[in-house]
This record gives sequence, C-alpha cells and structure tokens, in this order.
Amino acid sequence: MASFFAELWRLRFSIIVGIVAFIAFFFVGGTSYASGVLFNELLKKPCDDAYDASTVTGWNSTKSFACTLNKTVEHESCNHTSAAPIGTNCGGFGQSRGNTAWTSSVYFFFSTVLCQPSGMLIDRFGPRIIAATGGLLFGVGCIAASFTPSILTFIIPYGLLGGLGYAFLYPSSIIIVANHWRKRGYGPVANGITTSGMGVGTAAFGPISYAIIKTFNWRWYLRVVGFCFFGTSALTLVVYRELKKEANIQKRRQFFDRSLLKNPAFILYLIGNVVIYLGVTVPIVHMIRHAVDLCVSQLDADYLVIYMGVGSAIGRIIIGFFANHKKLNSVLLFEVCVASCAIAVFGALFITNYGGFVAFMVVYGLFSGAIMSFPVNVVGRVVRKEQIPQALGWAIFSEGPSSIIAAPIAGWLYDATCSYTYSFYFGGGAFASGFLVLLSVPYFLRKYPNTVDTVVTSEQNAHRADNALTDFEY
Repeated sequence: MASFFAELWRLRFSIIVGIVAFIAFFFVGGTSYASGVLFNELLKKPCDDAYDASTVTGWNSTKSFACTLNKTVEHESCNHTSAAPIGTNCGGFGQSRGNTAWTSSVYFFFSTVLCQPSGMLIDRFGPRIIAATGGLLFGVGCIAASFTPSILTFIIPYGLLGGLGYAFLYPSSIIIVANHWRKRGYGPVANGITTSGMGVGTAAFGPISYAIIKTFNWRWYLRVVGFCFFGTSALTLVVYRELKKEANIQKRRQFFDRSLLKNPAFILYLIGNVVIYLGVTVPIVHMIRHAVDLCVSQLDADYLVIYMGVGSAIGRIIIGFFANHKKLNSVLLFEVCVASCAIAVFGALFITNYGGFVAFMVVYGLFSGAIMSFPVNVVGRVVRKEQIPQALGWAIFSEGPSSIIAAPIAGWLYDATCSYTYSFYFGGGAFASGFLVLLSVPYFLRKYPNTVDTVVTSEQNAHRADNALTDFEY
C-alpha cells in the first residue's frame, strides 16, 4: 500500500495534467454532443414558450391526443419557413430544420478541417499556449453567439470561433497527455481515459442544458458554457507544463508529404473517413427532435443525451485499453465499429418507444465514440512512423467536408418528406458505404508493404502512434 501511494505521489503532476485534460474534453464533448438540444431550441419560433416537462411525462391519453394534434399541424407546415420576426431574447429563430442544421454542421466542419493548421501552430508555439487560446476562442464564440439575432449571424461566432477553439484545444490536450504518460507505457490508456471526458460531458450536459434552458433560455445556456471555457483556458495555461525538448526528436514537417499520395491504403482510409462522417452527425443533431416528433416528452428527449454520453465514455475507454492488446488489428476493429453504427442507425427507423431510443443512444454512443478515438491507431497502421503526425492531421481534416453538409442534408430530407425516414437511410447508408470502402484497406496493405513499416502488433502500433506525438514535444 505504501508503494502504491508513493507511485501516486511520483505521478502527481501527470495525474493533474490528465485531470485538466479530462475537464477540457468534458466541456468540448458536452458542447458538441449537446448540439441536438440546442438545435431543438433554435427551431422554435421567437418567443415560442417552450415546454412544461412536468405536465407531459408519461405516456397518457392526454399526451397522445396532444401529440397527434401537434403532428397534424406540423405536417401542414413543416415545409414552410417561419416569417416571424427574429432577434428577441426568447425562443429560437423559427427556421426550417435544414437551415437550422447549419448551426451545428459549420461548427463540426471548422472543428475538423482546422486541426491540420492547428498542428502547425502547436509545432511552432507549443501545445500549452494553443490549448489556452482554444479555450478562450471557444468561450468568446459561445458568448457572442448568444447575442445574435439570426441564423446567419449565429453561425459565424458559434461555427467559426467555436470550431477553431475545438481545433486548438482538442489536439493540444491529447499531445500534452501523451507527452506526460508515454514514457510510463500508459499513453494510449491515458488518452482513452481523458478523452472519455467527452462522453461524461455529453451525459452531464443533458440535464445541465435542460435546467438552464428551462429556467432561462438557450442564450443564457451559451453564456454559461462560454464562461466555463474561460475557466478551462486558465486551467490549461496554469497546469499544462511544456516538457523540455529532446535531442534528435523534434522535427519540422513539410506542409504535405507527397509519398502519402502513393499509399493506396491511406488514400482509401481517407475516402472511407469522408463517407463515414456523412453519417456521424445525423443522429447527434436530429435524434432528439425525432424523439419529440414521436411523442417523447421534451424532458425525456433531452435526457437521451445522457445515455449517448455514457456509451461514448465507455467506448473511448475500451478503445484506449484495446489499443495495447497484442492480437487485435486496429483496422479490423475500426471496421467493426463502423458496421455497428450502420446497423444501429438503420435500426433507429424501427424505434417506437422511449426504451428503444435509450438503447439506440447507448449503442450509438459506444461505437461512434470509439470511431472518434480511432484515428491515431488506424493511421499508425497504414503509414510509416515518421508520417504519423501529418497523416493524423489529414485524417481529422477529412472529417470536415462531410460534417458541414451531413446534418443539413438530413434536415432537408425531413423538410421535403415530413419524416426522418430518409434522413436515417442517408445516415445509415453513409456508414455502410464507408464500411465497404474500408474493407479494401487490408488488401492494399498486403499488396504494397513498402508504404508502411514492417508488420507490427496492435500493442506496438499503439506505442508507435503514441510515441510519434513526440514530434510535437516541448
């Protein structure tokens, strides 16, 4: 027991760094995954008095009648954009679902495509400064968005500044944690545990966002989130300690390594990633509203985010541990998670009760959380070690083009059909198509062995990818 506490004391600073990173991921994940709750609020007309959850819980006859009436009215008007005035302090913007979905999709777009230039800034200024700047930008974006009078003006601070803040904060925290834990052999596990903060944040933001919006409105919710990011920025600035440069490790990277274009396995992985992320954001943004349309109370629907968060946290931790397993192929495991998401999204078409929604959110959170944790491990399998940092940046970048159009497409499909059926066909089809593309990756790894290092175990692969992050070490 004494040796255990001695080890904890020896690791005290690395543990503190991990806790701060967990907090950063908590707010980043909570804000990102709770976008479905925000989406539902922005759909409302200005000064549309929200809901009284205390009067609609349970599946009683009064609620069923009200739901039927609501669906009838909605069916008559779902293809018409509200002409109500905007700019008030209550209610949303009253726009169509396709137009409103841009608020989330632009955020997801910038949070991914800006990770590549973010890596270059980390290389230049160090992860500590970039992480603190990311928290500050995220906070400014949320607070500025809370004062906007329209969808267009909302997108600029929330989508651009919020996305840029994510792109700065997320990779910086991963690199800091990896640099503090890699020498102790716990890099992949530590990253799995700290990034599970995104899942925990998702679970916590369900009741938090509901309570703030119910008591005040969505504008005050964004202001509270913004000030939380200011606190996160201060924590990272104080706690994230730059490690000393190690001789012969820090390397300047080219903007683009052309040899990556000669690696068909990596190119196919990028194509698969683009297709997969056409499906990833569809349930995140639209599932809560879909549940409300099927007569789930607003309170119960908002709490679905909790179940997705729990699944996501578990999925990220599991992947963190599996990354060290000797006999598991990370590419194959990634394919299994993608196929599972496809099955889950197609299965969402058959949900008829609240229990089904809960089961879906847990399963989808589990496998989508795993997918989002995979890039380091998969990239480490399909490129050479010295190419990992740049290849990882392009892998995250590839998620952006899909992220900006997926949720609006799903929304437009609803606007055109007054049903989410085709929206979930679109999302499930994207996962299934991405899975089919990925099936060819192992073949090209065998056919072109010169594009990767000698065959390694999953354990060695995890440590190769983890140690490659020392290209950013300070």
